[in-house]
Order: sequence, then C-alpha cells, then structure tokens
Amino acid sequence: MSKELYSFSVEYPITERVEEKSFNEAGEEIIKIVNKKTSALRKITINKPSRKQNDEAELIKAKKYSKFLSDGILSRSMLLKKHSDNGGIITKLEQETYAESLIKIREIEIEIQKFIVELNVKEEKDLTDEQSAKLSEFSEKIK
Repeated sequence: MSKELYSFSVEYPITERVEEKSFNEAGEEIIKIVNKKTSALRKITINKPSRKQNDEAELIKAKKYSKFLSDGILSRSMLLKKHSDNGGIITKLEQETYAESLIKIREIEIEIQKFIVELNVKEEKDLTDEQSAKLSEFSEKIK
C-alpha cells in the first residue's frame, strides 16, 4: 500500500433512476420511473509514487531532455543549470562531505610531496625505518 500524500473530497452530481408509486382515481397502483438528480461525495487521494513509477518518470524525463538537446531547444549549459537547481545528482550533504574529502586528500598529497623533496631518495630500500614508517602512515591516511 502506498503512502497517502494528500486527499480531499469532491461533491459531484449523479442521476438515479427512482421508482415512484402512486395511485390513480380507480385505486390502481401506478409505478413511475423518474430520473432524480442527487449529489455524492468522492474521495480523491494523491499517493506517493512507487519506485517503479519514479524509474519510469526518470526514463521519460531523460528521453525528453535528450530530444530537446538533439533538436537544439535545450543547450547543455541550460541542462546543467536545471540539474543544479534541482539539487543535481548528489545531495547537499554529500557534496559537502565530498569537498571535505578532496581537501583532506590534497593536504596529504602536499605533505607527501614535501616529504619526498626532503628525502631526495630515489629507491625505497634506501629509506630509514623512521622514513618508511612515515610513508606507511601516509598510505594509511589515504585509505
């Protein structure tokens, strides 16, 4: 059962066939069929789309974007702007953690480059135990 996002009721007119019984002057029963207008309530609900419906919608959206791009109606820059307005591919929190990770990696790269310049050693076998430990520490940081 899908989750209900919004619901409301709508009143709409209906016509019903109603039998009316009456008696004539002779006392005989007469049955008349009359169309009577009444109103009824109908509940309208908007449900949360299922995963399958979301996937189908994304496919249709991708096809439309592709068609607009090939027709020249929608430029690539407009498409990128549209995606950035919608939040893009990743969420804001993911963007922030990704940026922080890139900054940390860049800082570690700078430390390694400084370390290598200080060593000025070409082969790993020429390193001292302390220098080897520092290199392994850098590789652990990267992981």
